[in-house]
Amino acid sequence: MVISFSTHKGGTGKTTSSINVAASLARVQKNTLLIDLDPQGHSSIGLNVELAYEDPNIADVLSERVSLGDIIQETAVPGLWLAPSNLRLASVAESLFTKFKREERLAHSLEPIKERYEWVVIDCPPALGVLTANAVSASDAIIIPCQMGARALDGLGDLLDLIHLLKYKKFERWHILLTMIDPRNTVTHEFFQELLKPYEAKILKTKIFVTEALNQAQIARKPIFSFDPKSRGAQNYEELTQELLGLYP
Repeated sequence: MVISFSTHKGGTGKTTSSINVAASLARVQKNTLLIDLDPQGHSSIGLNVELAYEDPNIADVLSERVSLGDIIQETAVPGLWLAPSNLRLASVAESLFTKFKREERLAHSLEPIKERYEWVVIDCPPALGVLTANAVSASDAIIIPCQMGARALDGLGDLLDLIHLLKYKKFERWHILLTMIDPRNTVTHEFFQELLKPYEAKILKTKIFVTEALNQAQIARKPIFSFDPKSRGAQNYEELTQELLGLYP
C-alpha cells in the first residue's frame, strides 16, 4: 500500500503526520518505507538523518543515477526504513520538467522493491509541482492534511484536479485529515465545519490535536512514540494508523 501526505499549503502537519504514521505502522509489525520527497528534507531530519549535499538520496533516484534500493537507510525505529532527501532534490525537480513521463519516475523506481514493504509513506513538498505529481502517480491513496483555519481549503480544488488528472477522473482514494486542532478555538472550528460540508464524506474520523509533545518530538528528531508514547499526540497517530489499516487492510 502506497500513501502520500500531500498539500501545497505549508504548516499543516504534513511531515509530522508522515513520520508518525510511518513509525506507527512499523510499531504494529508492518514493514514500512518512508520516502522524503521534500527538498527541505524535514522527514529525514525528523528521523535524525541529515545528509551532506552530495550524499546519495531520492534526488539521484529521480535523475536515474541510482536505484531506489541503493539509497534506503535503516532508521532507529525497528521495521521503518527511509529514502532520504536534501536540497539537491530542488534542482533535480527543475530538470525534470523537460523529461518525457517525468511524473512516473518514482512509480517506476518503486516497482523492483515494492514487495519488501507492506506500506510506503510519501512525504510531499508544499507545492503542486513535478515532485507532488510523482507522489500522486505512485500512490494508491492520498491523505490531505488540513489545518482548521479560515484559509485551510485554499487550493484544495487544484490538488484534486491534479489527483484526478494523474489517476483517473473518478479516483476516490483521497481523504482529508484534520490537523493541528486547538480545542479552545470553538468559534473558528464551527466556521470551518461549514466550509468543509461539501467534503464531509472524505474527512477521516481521526483528528490530530495540537500538543506540546509533538512539537518537542520534532525538536528531538524522533517520532512521537520514541519521545512520549503516552502523549495525546501518540494516541492520535495510533488511532489514525488503525483507521488507515481499516480502510486499506
